[in-house]
Amino acid sequence: MQNPWTNIFDGDIGRLDRYSLKEERPVIDEFNKSISDEFKIYDTVFPSAYSNIKTSDILLLLTNPGYDQKEKDNGVYDDTERISQYLRNLIEDTVPTSEKLLSPYWEKKLNKLTKIYPLEIVKSHISIVQFFPYHSIKFREIPKKLIKKYFPNSNYLPSQEYTFHLLREALIRKPVIIITRSKKQWLEALPELNTYEYCFETNNYRNPILSENNFSKFPNAWKVINDKISVSVKSNEVQN
Repeated sequence: MQNPWTNIFDGDIGRLDRYSLKEERPVIDEFNKSISDEFKIYDTVFPSAYSNIKTSDILLLLTNPGYDQKEKDNGVYDDTERISQYLRNLIEDTVPTSEKLLSPYWEKKLNKLTKIYPLEIVKSHISIVQFFPYHSIKFREIPKKLIKKYFPNSNYLPSQEYTFHLLREALIRKPVIIITRSKKQWLEALPELNTYEYCFETNNYRNPILSENNFSKFPNAWKVINDKISVSVKSNEVQN
């Protein structure tokens, strides 16, 4: 499947006023006209669909990146270096999860692992995968009827379809899948996750911290996660 993101970054990053795919903008505009501000899609902010999805051993499935007015006021959304890294990641699919791609929010959610392994090791093993790539204060799924108006053969936007494609390809190498939010939407989009051996979910969708206590429904999840990381760490030690 062709990567649709390669078509939108022809010009200077600093001159982009919208980061959505051009063919998706009519859907976004129509949706935004019919919805309250809290559900509005902010495609003036760089998208975040996935990071390092082709090589990560642990894939965290989320809903969509949140729009934070404090981050806006602090210039996060105007940080040229950050924007460049996010866009490169969408185009190249395999850019390592750098400091810019892993927010302070997620460093806190991963601190149970970073107490065991170095932060760089944890970052290299984890990919954050968003069900929907564009920012909003609160998430509301675009009605399928509206999507079909512009894309008759799909229930999802092309940007979403590409993320699902990458995720299906990733399942071949048996990564750990952790659903932290929007379980219903993820299982509807990828029903194969219902029977996937290494698919787990966190207990608290409001606090998707990766910890043993947050996987009480899946007693072996924490061990599987640690095993994935430790095997790689040992392999690197042997090579060095």
